[in-house]
This record gives sequence, structure tokens and C-alpha cells, in this order.
Amino acid sequence: MVPARCPVCRQELTSALCSRCGYDESRQYTRYPTLVCLPGMQQRGRSPRPAARSAPSAPEVKDPALRYQRPLQSSGGFRSERGLPRPAAAPQGRAPTPPPPRKKERSLRWLWLLLCLAVLAGATAACYRMVHIWAPASCTKPETCFLCGKTMGEALGHEIREASCTEPETCIRCGQVFAPALGHAPIPASCLQPSLCERCGETLSPALGHDWMTANYDRPETCSRCGETQGSPKGWVGDLTGHVSDETLNFFGDGVSHPYLLDRPLYGAYRLTVGLKISSWGGSPFGVWGLYARDLNGKWELLSSFTVPGDGDGEFQCFPLQLDGAHSFDALSFLPLTEEDYDIGYSFYYTDAQEFVD
Repeated sequence: MVPARCPVCRQELTSALCSRCGYDESRQYTRYPTLVCLPGMQQRGRSPRPAARSAPSAPEVKDPALRYQRPLQSSGGFRSERGLPRPAAAPQGRAPTPPPPRKKERSLRWLWLLLCLAVLAGATAACYRMVHIWAPASCTKPETCFLCGKTMGEALGHEIREASCTEPETCIRCGQVFAPALGHAPIPASCLQPSLCERCGETLSPALGHDWMTANYDRPETCSRCGETQGSPKGWVGDLTGHVSDETLNFFGDGVSHPYLLDRPLYGAYRLTVGLKISSWGGSPFGVWGLYARDLNGKWELLSSFTVPGDGDGEFQCFPLQLDGAHSFDALSFLPLTEEDYDIGYSFYYTDAQEFVD
């Protein structure tokens, strides 16, 4: 018969208490699976399993109070905490071996594999029975069964959206780009209008504004860029206002005229426009006419002359006059410079008068 040994230190047991490590066989240690040899095995007629390795010799426990405490071994072995033995930690530098997969996990993997195979087999059988699962047609591909690859119909073709100034030529359906954006076609800015894109109307730059040149005697204040004017030329008086006097003037022969007295005198005038409309006449009043002015000393003098054609047809005719030098006067009068008899009815006005102001 095989002698009983201590399942902890392998010391041959002569009683229920191990004389080396203090193991008490009378205690119910069968619930601890960490023990190599469990008590009661010999009683059932079973041989104890051989130990995986020989346990190191432990010092003999002589104090009965410590017989339930297992000694701490320097390498391997077990530590007892609250009387419960536990396996020692794995040696440093060696990763613990992962546990093998459980039966349940292996079963689930096989189940998923069988399910996928069943779905694939069913889809293939459906295609052979003319039951297809069609993927929608695209710009370049017709309707296609994604299981068997069979096609139906034709591709849709691209739906082109024309390129704009900022957007390229693109297919609306699939987004493929066929040509780059056109870019803006700018219309140059002017003084009042901003620079706009001729194609899309987007504002590219603000208006330039006027570049004014100072007025002179020949022109008013003028924009050098667009030619727009504002104001009047230098020294410009404009329309001359006044009234016709009852006084009669006879400059030569039988020529009689009534002077036009100005509301304000002109100083240094060198330019003047006469507007004349002959409504009725007798004799020959056409030809050269003379413009007379009364200076500030009361003396009349011939300022300029102009030619009145005979085809006025009763309409106003304008005669711009450039005077010889600067003249100051407070009254004006004109009449034909002819010695022939005439009789006329006429209307007149004076405008665009200009004087030196320097």
C-alpha cells in the first residue's frame, strides 16, 4: 500500500498533522484545487497525481498556533492569506500564456461562418432563379446585380452643368469635373460705374470717381477721365438780363435802334453770344450786322460784327462773338450795317457772356 504524503511538502504523513509544514489533514482542504494531492483520495482507492515539481523543503513548524499558516517560500510555492492558498505570481520577464478560447466563443464563430455561407448560397440561388438585386445605374454603369454582375439597360450618362466664372464644368449627378472655371471677364471701371464681370455681373472693383481739372476761360471744371463737366468756365456770366430802353439811336444814315440796358455792367468782357430771330422784314435787312456797346463813360463803340443769312425762316439763330480784347460796358445794341432801306421785326437775347477775372 502506498503511504500517504503531505500534499504541500510531500512529507510522509504518520498522523493527521504534517510534522514539517503543519498541514492538517483533518481540515477540509478538498475545496482548494491548488493542492496537488487531496485528502481522501487514498480512501476512495485512487492514486494521487504526481506533483508537477518537487516542493522545496519548508522548515518544521513547532508552534501549534502557526500550524495553519503556510510559510512564504523564496521561489515559487504559495502564500497563505487569511488561511487561503493562492498560486504565486508568474516570474518576471515572461508574459503569462493566454487562456485557450472557450467553447462558447468557438461555437459562436462557427455559427457566424455558417450564417454567412447560407446567405451567399441563398443569393446565388436567387440569381439563378432570375431574382436579382439591382444596384442603381450611374453615369458610366448600367443597372448591375451586385451578386452575379448581370447588367440591365444603359448607363445614364453625365448631366453636365456648364462652367461659370468660379465653378468648373461638372456632372451634377456624379461630381466629375470636365473643364476648369472660366474666370471673370471684367468690364473696366469708370468714374461712376464699378468694374463688373461681363459674364456673371459680380462687382470686382469700385468706381474710380472723377478726376477733376480746374476750370479755365475755355471750359468749366472737367473730368480728365470721362469728360463730364461741372460749373461754368472761368469768368462766365451766362445770360445777360436787362430791358429795352425807349431811347432811339442813330449810328449812321437812317439806322435807328433802341439800346438794351443791362441790369449789371460787364467788366473785362471778351466773349458774347447774340441770339436773333427776324420775324418780318421789308427791304433787305440781311447781311452784315454790327454789335454796339456803351462803355462806362457813356460812349458807344462797335464791339463786333456778324452776318445774318436770309434763310432763317423765322427761327432763332445764334452768333457767338469773340471780342477784340476786354471791354467794360452797361448797354448793348445792334442793327444792319447797310445803307439800303429796310423795315424789320425781330427778337433777341444775349447769353454766354464771359469776362476776365484775373
